[in-house]
Amino acid sequence: MSSQPRQVPVVETFFDPATFTASYVVHDPATLRAAIIDPVLDFSPRNARTSTRSADALLEYVAGKGLKLDWLLETHAHADHLSASHYLREKTGAPIVIVQPGQTYGPHDHSLASDQLHRAHDGRLRYIAFPDAGVAWVHVHDLADGILAALDRGRLGEAYSLGGESLRMEEAI
Repeated sequence: MSSQPRQVPVVETFFDPATFTASYVVHDPATLRAAIIDPVLDFSPRNARTSTRSADALLEYVAGKGLKLDWLLETHAHADHLSASHYLREKTGAPIVIVQPGQTYGPHDHSLASDQLHRAHDGRLRYIAFPDAGVAWVHVHDLADGILAALDRGRLGEAYSLGGESLRMEEAI
């Protein structure tokens, strides 16, 4: 076992206000190996056109830092997010890994669902939004472990659902 402290990954966030989507470049500062997470394909509803401006900014960042892009990771593949993963794969050759997390909760989560959990825990919850909605909860640390397992042992072309027990919101709170 190494006595060297484990380095914390570097996470750079790229926010696209037009689509209200965050994309990330995560890299290991020791090896410079990197992943791009949830790369957005720009979309203009005004003229129904797409562009790769945001994806190109991710590539510029990766090149500027001298990073080796190992993975393109999709965690947000649904109707309100157009993905630039295929464009980036064509440009870099990096494989695409798809993981679909359930409702994530844990440190630094500011979603409505997690806010309800915090309010219920603190005795400040006045009502439960969507009490009958089914939610598969997953703690952020378990999600991170699942993503690493998918990257390490996953197969190309497969998608992985990462979530725990499915509960109604009312049951979870």
